[in-house]
Amino acid sequence: MNNLIKVGHQHVTAFFSRGLILVAPVLAAILAVNSAHAASATWTGAADATWLSNANWSASPAPGVNDTATFNSLGNGKTNIDLSAGVTISNIVFDTSSAAAYTIGTGAAGSETLTQQLSGIISLTPTVAKPQVINANLMLGTNAVAGSYYISNNSAQSLTVLGTISSAAGG
Repeated sequence: MNNLIKVGHQHVTAFFSRGLILVAPVLAAILAVNSAHAASATWTGAADATWLSNANWSASPAPGVNDTATFNSLGNGKTNIDLSAGVTISNIVFDTSSAAAYTIGTGAAGSETLTQQLSGIISLTPTVAKPQVINANLMLGTNAVAGSYYISNNSAQSLTVLGTISSAAGG
């Protein structure tokens, strides 16, 4: 199965011949560990389009370090998500055919920062029917510790990263 991941203006085709089989256990393990955290939540967009507004999530506080943020609905039309001063998260999951086309990060490309925790995953499940965009710089990790970070696109839709992808200082 070929999946398209766009980084900036370049298209990178990722080959996932057994991607779902290999990534599913990792994703299941990560989600199981993170389910114990009360702040892992689903975006509702009930208040505004700001990530840090607790009212926009199915649980409070807004997802952050060690949490999973799930996007699986129309989000009340609030699909351009403002990261403000930046957000650190373990996992982002775009799930179901009902998920809107989300843009994580507002303003000019790379003007906000999304930090992914060590062993975190950004994932599009096979049922996602709309393209997804990370319009922020994607920082891998919060310190110089080497580790693994996962971007998994098991959907026929594209996942585009418009900002830069980099590691924490010294990593």
